[in-house]
Amino acid sequence: MKQSLLKGKAIFENLASSLNAAKSSIYVVSAWFTDPNLLELLILKAKENIEVSVVIGDNKDNLKLDFSELEALGGTLTRIKGKGYGIMHQKYCIIDKKTAFHGSYNWTVNARKNNSESVIKTNLKSIIEELLNDFKSLTMEQETLESKEEKTPHTWLSKFKNKLKKTAAIEQPQNAATSTTETPTKTLSVDDIFKSIISAEIKKTNRNEIKEKAYDQAKEVSGDYQVITNFMDSLYHLFVSDKKENDINKENLLNKIDHRVAEFTQNITSEKDEIINSIHIENQAEEKKIAFQKTDLLGKKEQKETEKKNILETTITEIEKKISNLKDKLTDLNIEFVKPMFKYHEFIPLLLFFLGLSVALFLFYSSSAYIMLYSYEDALEAASAGISVNPQVYEAKALSKALAKGGTALSYILFFVFIPFTIAYIAHSKTENDISNKKRTLSAILIPLISYTIVILIDVFIAIKVSTTISEINYLSKGIAPDNSVTGILSDINFWLVFFLGAIPFFFLAIIMNKLIQFLAERNTQSGRERMLVEKKVLSAKIEALEQEISTHNNKANSIGLEIEKLECDLNQLEQALIYLPKDLDTKITQANQKANNNIADIRKKADVYKNDIENDNIQISLSSLKDRVSAFIEGWNEWLHDEYAIDKAVSMSQEAIEACDQWMEVNMKKIEA
Repeated sequence: MKQSLLKGKAIFENLASSLNAAKSSIYVVSAWFTDPNLLELLILKAKENIEVSVVIGDNKDNLKLDFSELEALGGTLTRIKGKGYGIMHQKYCIIDKKTAFHGSYNWTVNARKNNSESVIKTNLKSIIEELLNDFKSLTMEQETLESKEEKTPHTWLSKFKNKLKKTAAIEQPQNAATSTTETPTKTLSVDDIFKSIISAEIKKTNRNEIKEKAYDQAKEVSGDYQVITNFMDSLYHLFVSDKKENDINKENLLNKIDHRVAEFTQNITSEKDEIINSIHIENQAEEKKIAFQKTDLLGKKEQKETEKKNILETTITEIEKKISNLKDKLTDLNIEFVKPMFKYHEFIPLLLFFLGLSVALFLFYSSSAYIMLYSYEDALEAASAGISVNPQVYEAKALSKALAKGGTALSYILFFVFIPFTIAYIAHSKTENDISNKKRTLSAILIPLISYTIVILIDVFIAIKVSTTISEINYLSKGIAPDNSVTGILSDINFWLVFFLGAIPFFFLAIIMNKLIQFLAERNTQSGRERMLVEKKVLSAKIEALEQEISTHNNKANSIGLEIEKLECDLNQLEQALIYLPKDLDTKITQANQKANNNIADIRKKADVYKNDIENDNIQISLSSLKDRVSAFIEGWNEWLHDEYAIDKAVSMSQEAIEACDQWMEVNMKKIEA
């Protein structure tokens, strides 16, 4: 629950803000309502189909504002008459049945600008319910009073009042129409404006003056209806005097209509010139817009054409060259796969060298193996037999002596020879791919390096072992003390002799073995066919991938071509638009001129009709003017009755006054119409 006390300008600001935020309903009770700003807010909310209901006091001040537009939009207005000497003096507003403003604030300009006011703003449910009940009681009480009044006979005055209510929304704009300079089609119709000019000039009824005079006359005679016919006679004489003045003012009225026609013509011409100027500006803007679009499309088209040209002339051309090179390689493979001629002049030397080195290595390593394993043992046997031994780095009878020692010794010596041959083969073994591509991979470098290192280590070991064995045999047979130190071994000629006899043939054997294997492999039909098929498959896959790439680029180029065609189509449309732009400009200007000329001709035609009626005294306003004056008189008379007496008595006396007016009108009707 929220409640706040508002003072000064904060009252109007909070009230206006809450009215603007209304979603469903607005109920207003104000003794005086003369603030046009608040009325305008209510009219705006009524236009939003929000329920608007206003209760105000039935007094002179509350006639200052025109509530007819609010009522025309579905809003309701209830005027509460005072009882005896009392009046309706409440001031509150209920918004959406959730928020209420209650206090001293009347909805008047004076309250907004000058008065010292205070209002409580609340959403307390109990307070809002009480205010809603009070609002219902006010409106129901007034409806009951009006239903009593409706039981009285309907006279010409009540009918005339209803007619006045329906035309009230037009009266104020008609009076203002004589000074406005706007084109008639923007506010009222031409007929309404001409009628308002005639009405303002001829029908010079000052309703407020008549009402005030009637109010004073009723007060003088205490509301006695019997003397009302005398007042009607005076009213009639004034009317006749005004009618004679109307005959004098015909020329002035015709001049005003001519002046008004000139204003309309000037306004229509000015509006036409503004429209034509706007058409020229729009045309220029459209021309610039099309020129900008053309420049943009030409830039995009040039970019797309360059992109397409690069694809067709550069990218695809380069790929086609790659395909051509691969196809040439494929052709070379087919040509290359021809079993080469057997070159005996290369094969025989290689074979002889290989066999010779193989025999040399076989004898050397079998001799070295026998010396390392059995020579010292043979020297011991010979020494014990008293035989002198002269050891050498090569044992010529190594195989026969090994055979004498048994098959196992011979087998070991024979198989020991396979160690250098195996290492030589591994050192220079290459894959087919290495041979064909002549590539030296990391493994192709490391394997020979490791193999040669192993052979060197083996040869060093064999040389050390053989040289130390010979030294031990010499010590055994000749008493020469061996020097087994590193320096002694390295200075021993037997060490170097054994090392070089083993290492040098090995290196040459490994190279010749590799050449012989390569020579035979190049003449292997099956190996060459398999290699060729593998290479053809790889090349074919590359060609297929490149052809697929060309297809992709061609599709992209075709897509770009379609985009270029669309851009060209758009450019053609812009060119057509530029061609038709001047024609469209001429058409719009012609239409604007034609419309302005038609409007001017229509206004002049209608003005001629009204001028003709004025000149021929064909203006049917005399009776209505008199009835309007009588209505104003009765309203002033009734105001005094309701201000002076209780409602029931005031209604009764008002009815007597109306009946007296009816009788007077019946007597004087024919005279008035004549």
